Amino acid sequence: MPENSEMIISHSQEHLNLKKQTLDSKLENLKLSEEENEKIRNGHAIKVFDDKILGKIPGYELAKTLLSWNKEVNEEIKNAKKEMLLVNCCDRITEQNKSIEIIKNFLSNPSGNTLFNKILQIIDDNPPDPELVQHLSCTLLYISQSDFEKLFNDHKYALSQIKLMTPHSLSILNDSANWPLFSPGSFTSNGGVITTDWLEAFSRSYIKTKQVESSVQKLIKHCVNELISKRFILATVQGEKNGQVHLTEIGQTILNYIKV
Repeated sequence: MPENSEMIISHSQEHLNLKKQTLDSKLENLKLSEEENEKIRNGHAIKVFDDKILGKIPGYELAKTLLSWNKEVNEEIKNAKKEMLLVNCCDRITEQNKSIEIIKNFLSNPSGNTLFNKILQIIDDNPPDPELVQHLSCTLLYISQSDFEKLFNDHKYALSQIKLMTPHSLSILNDSANWPLFSPGSFTSNGGVITTDWLEAFSRSYIKTKQVESSVQKLIKHCVNELISKRFILATVQGEKNGQVHLTEIGQTILNYIKV
């Protein structure tokens, strides 16, 4: 992993601060007329960013500098995320003693390239997140090793589900082998499946088992609720007093795409 790309992903705020210094220096060099300052002070809003329109509006160079800076930062972060994704995927291929030709064949195939771009879109639609990149590198490897032309629609569906999930929810899903038993208290069930609300009970047990810090506990509960609402998990009666969380069929399918 090139050091610069890893820095951008892992320390995105510091990178933005650094780029802000560059922006500040550019803005300092822009000299606005009193008329231009007056328009800005009066809250003149530019609704359409079009060169032909902006060129006739005082403050054009200011707007161009802001837009140029924003585009530059976004491109750097986007490229770093793509690079990190591919490096992680190639590392996994190497660890499994498989040929790098796998990923090359995938990227050069029309169906494979379309699926790859859908993975990139998930990355682009989220802030820089090493956890998400790790999940998607597994996804990329899983799809590239499959009969992706035949399974094209299945892969598209799985990616559409992954796109709607938070990285933390994916991590909890990926941790399914370590989900603890929990005490649901008073409950009702149907065919062994607990039908009363078990979100709080399981979240407490999971938080305690994983020794989650208090600042993250609310997020964990939110993620568990997301998995329940998407019907990726369900709870069954275990013994007389305990419950056990299991993956549903669709939950297992999604896990296959992110499993390390």
